[in-house]
Amino acid sequence: MHWFIPIFSVTPKCRLLHLEMLHKMRTASSQPGGRRVDDLYDPDCETNGTFKAKQCDDDSNLCWCVDSAGVRVTDKTGDDPKCDQLVRVHLIQIDFSFKVEFVFLKMKEQALRRKVAIKLVKEYTLKATQILEIKVHEISREISIRLSENGTKDPTDISTVAYYIERDLKMNKFTLEVDGKSLQVERESVQVWFFDNEPPRINMKTISPGFAAIIIIIALAILTGIAVFVVVRRRAKEDRRRIQFEVIEGQEMDDHHPAERMGLAR
Repeated sequence: MHWFIPIFSVTPKCRLLHLEMLHKMRTASSQPGGRRVDDLYDPDCETNGTFKAKQCDDDSNLCWCVDSAGVRVTDKTGDDPKCDQLVRVHLIQIDFSFKVEFVFLKMKEQALRRKVAIKLVKEYTLKATQILEIKVHEISREISIRLSENGTKDPTDISTVAYYIERDLKMNKFTLEVDGKSLQVERESVQVWFFDNEPPRINMKTISPGFAAIIIIIALAILTGIAVFVVVRRRAKEDRRRIQFEVIEGQEMDDHHPAERMGLAR
């Protein structure tokens, strides 16, 4: 018997990162030669589980501003950074591909797309209107998912959902089947892109060239965001209607095949 658990209603992303960071620090300190984990930080969370706009590191006495996904949007500084309010992430794109042995047959893209949409709604408690787009590329075996909070009443926190999706993809828990075969995700292919409603305030000289290129791309996307977002919203309306129809259609099919229902067991 499978049980469905509303994942992030229990643990928002900020609280989950805090717990994970504590675990990693304890694990590192308990091993010979253990040291502080530098690739993550222990976040400060609001009472409702969201990130505080300003984050600080006690060891280095540096502070910086973050967006609603906890991603740094300013330089780290010893001065008090101006983090007046939490920068909102208005769009998240999740890209991943399947291992080479799992090649889609022709005309299977639409069925897989529908399965992904139903999975996002039923297991990750997203509302159908928050799924802007799901692309399935048969030849490259790639899937691209775009999530947004815009235009949805009482939206699900897409930053938290994206974190759980990314984790499940890398742990092979994001299960999908085609023709009765379970598709295995290429772990190294998983990428998550965050698009804020404000450009980052980071000095390009202080960051690596690769990360700087990403910041430039995102900044350009934000600066041209009005025109782009109008196009996205127009396309999103069509995609939302189609996705909502597919979700409803898929749920009706599940009603006729209750044995095929799967909940997210954790």
